[in-house]
Amino acid sequence: MPQPQPTPETAAVERAREQILRWRQGGPALFAHEALGVPKEWDTKTKRGVLPWQWKASEKLVAKKRLSIRAGKGVGKSAFLAWSILWFHTCFFPAKAGCTAPTATQMSDVLWAELSLWHRALRERFPALGEKFEWKVDAFVMKEAPQESFAVARTARPEKPEALQGLHSKHVLVIVDEASGVDDAIFDAGRGAMAGENCFVVFASNPTRLSGLFYKTHNELAPLWETMQVNGEDVPLQTQQFRDEIIYEYGRDSNYYRVNVTGDFPSAEDDVVI
Repeated sequence: MPQPQPTPETAAVERAREQILRWRQGGPALFAHEALGVPKEWDTKTKRGVLPWQWKASEKLVAKKRLSIRAGKGVGKSAFLAWSILWFHTCFFPAKAGCTAPTATQMSDVLWAELSLWHRALRERFPALGEKFEWKVDAFVMKEAPQESFAVARTARPEKPEALQGLHSKHVLVIVDEASGVDDAIFDAGRGAMAGENCFVVFASNPTRLSGLFYKTHNELAPLWETMQVNGEDVPLQTQQFRDEIIYEYGRDSNYYRVNVTGDFPSAEDDVVI
């Protein structure tokens, strides 16, 4: 007996399902390429494209769900974090994300502004998908289910350590930008959010401190995490002029150069200008 042919609507749903499953497995970089229109490889003429380290970070995040990135300045980590938020909310439901940083400026002017930029790109490329979400100054929500699927932006303050608390969902994403500067009290208070089976955690930071949880993820806790070092010397986004100015003022062998260019921890904290 011949099988009934699927309707156009059914076929469209099946294609969307297959696409989302592929994005889940491919991670934020594949999502950025296919959903946000970012070229698959870096183009020196347009200065656009997914960087090799962003592809690698995506693989690591999907594989282990715990990713800690130490990096120099201006290497594209804010873009990767914004892609991760959009990827997560597109591919999982219900889904709650907690995003934090040591200062309000880092949170609102850097990460949340980057999220707004890439949300616009999603609306332009996939209007039906992009319009499902609404960007706000302190939240990013799914319009049809704002209590079940959202991301919140909170500043990490030691005196108010609840920045990562209250994230209870089948799917959870924790993003900590400039994690080296976040007090351990924030992480301790947010442990409950990281207890679920499908919880993704991304730390990203210039490695300014030789203590704290971020430092530990690259040292004694490294077996439990996927870790990366992103050297600005290998990333076309970071300019040679930026590096030359640091070399002239601090020296190539300085801790300032290590932290801000090569993305490595200082040999001592007392001479690092943050």
